[in-house]
Amino acid sequence: MESKDNYVTEKRIVPTHDLYGVSPSIFKDMNYVDVLELKIKAAGEVVRKEQEVHYMQRDSKKIMKALDAIKFNELLLKEMG
Repeated sequence: MESKDNYVTEKRIVPTHDLYGVSPSIFKDMNYVDVLELKIKAAGEVVRKEQEVHYMQRDSKKIMKALDAIKFNELLLKEMG
């Protein structure tokens, strides 16, 4: 049911491209730590871009999913040592 190209949320699987704004194909030649760091950076960019939009027009669900992804990937990095 899960795809390696997706990030699992509580309610549904969000395609990596939709969450991070990058294509999962760029990860194929990268090591795991570099992928996690790139995902953290990309999710941070998603949050920054959404915060530039007027408050009433922001996609708050997208911001929350990106922040959750940052926390999740930081936790994975921490586990790696």
